[in-house]
Amino acid sequence: MLGATFSRLSKSFGPNRAIPTKGIMWRSFLFMASLLMSFSSASAQEAEAATNGNWLGLSVHHVTMGVANMERQRAFYRDVLGFHVGPFNKRSKYDHQQMLIPGFRIDMIEYPGSTRPGQTMGADMQGWLHVAFTVPNASVVYERLRAEGVPVAIGRQQKDHIGSIFVTDPEGNRLELAE
Repeated sequence: MLGATFSRLSKSFGPNRAIPTKGIMWRSFLFMASLLMSFSSASAQEAEAATNGNWLGLSVHHVTMGVANMERQRAFYRDVLGFHVGPFNKRSKYDHQQMLIPGFRIDMIEYPGSTRPGQTMGADMQGWLHVAFTVPNASVVYERLRAEGVPVAIGRQQKDHIGSIFVTDPEGNRLELAE
């Protein structure tokens, strides 16, 4: 970042300008100016994050889900939701599969003998109730999934426009697809 700022300043006040570009004073000025510009940029980012209440600068990296059947889950996320199949690792105690979309990753863990704490998922449960993904047009996605035989429920709807839909993966995890 400092190099880019230094280069930009050098071009602004280069050899064809009135300000001389040679000598220790000029190089010191350019270094200090680029340093100050980088700090002000970082401070602006910190101020924006603090203003938005996200003072840690949090963003989603990935989620991890335990699965009973890796093949079935991988096929659903790949074929129905369009995830890219990422790296697979066979570890000594479990299998690990990454499923990827731009900016998001699901790590699936198949651990022999693992069980689900409860078979019923719903609004009366504690913990994560669903994961939501953004889609450009929920109505189009709804029609396509129905045509492919995927059970789908309408989440939000206003008049003739569907704002979000819900699908459930083969192991009962609810997913919202929302505009």
